[in-house]
Amino acid sequence: MKENLEFVYDGLSSRHMGIVQCHLNSGLFEETFIPTRSIQEEKIRGNDKPYFYGFTYEPLSFPISLYFDGELDSKKLREIANWFNVNYYKPLYFLKYPNRIFYCMPVDDSQHIHNGLKQGYLTLNMRCDSSYSYSPDYTTKIYTYQNNNGSILEFNNRGDVNCSPLLLLQKIGDGDISIANLSLNGREFKFTSLLDKEELIIDNEKQTIETNVPLTYRYDNFNFNYLVMARGINRLLINGDCKLQFKGRFKTLQ
Repeated sequence: MKENLEFVYDGLSSRHMGIVQCHLNSGLFEETFIPTRSIQEEKIRGNDKPYFYGFTYEPLSFPISLYFDGELDSKKLREIANWFNVNYYKPLYFLKYPNRIFYCMPVDDSQHIHNGLKQGYLTLNMRCDSSYSYSPDYTTKIYTYQNNNGSILEFNNRGDVNCSPLLLLQKIGDGDISIANLSLNGREFKFTSLLDKEELIIDNEKQTIETNVPLTYRYDNFNFNYLVMARGINRLLINGDCKLQFKGRFKTLQ
C-alpha cells in the first residue's frame, strides 16, 4: 500500500489535487498485517486457566505522508484542507489496489512541513471505521422462488471473514420465509405471516428491518437470527415463495 504514489479519497484523485504519497524513511515499508486485537478473558478463583470469551478488535489506523507536486499557494492548501476535513468516514483506495477500500478520515495531529518556499509535505493519521478494509460494493441478481418447498442457493463470500449482507426481500403470496445456512450448522433466518407483495429491507449488519406496509413493524415476526455468511461458499436452503437480492461489501484483511 505504501509503495503506491497515487490514491483516491472521497471520489477525488490525489493527482488531481496535486499531491502524491511519499515514503519519508529509508529501507523497507512497514504496514499492518492483521487487525490489532486483545483477548477477552476472566480468571476464576481456584483455576489457573482463564476463561476465554473472545477478542476485541481495534479499528485500523495508519499514517500517510503526502508530497506536494510543485509549488503550493494558499488557495491550493485550502482546497486540500477542505478535502480532508470530512465529518464522516470516506472511501480511500490506492490506484494499484482498487479492490481494497478503506473507509477512513484524518484524526489526531496533522502536520504541514515545508521550507518556506511553497515546497513540502503533509503528514496525516487516518483512522478507519472498522478493523477491516472492504471490497467494492456488490449487488447480486434477483432470485425468484415460486411453488418452493425448498431450494438451494449458493452465496460466495469472497472476503476473508464472516459477512452479513443487506437483504432485499419481496414476498410472493401470504406466508412464511426461511433461509437456513447449511454451511453454518443450519442457522435459520425466518419471518412468519408476511403479506403478498410485501417488501422488506433487512440490514443484517446493523440488525434493522424495514417494511413497505404502513404502520407495521416486523420484529415480532422475526426469529432474530440475522444472516451471517461464512468465508467461501454458503449453501442456503430457501423455503417459501419470494424474491431475494443481496447487497453489501466483503471484508478483507489484505
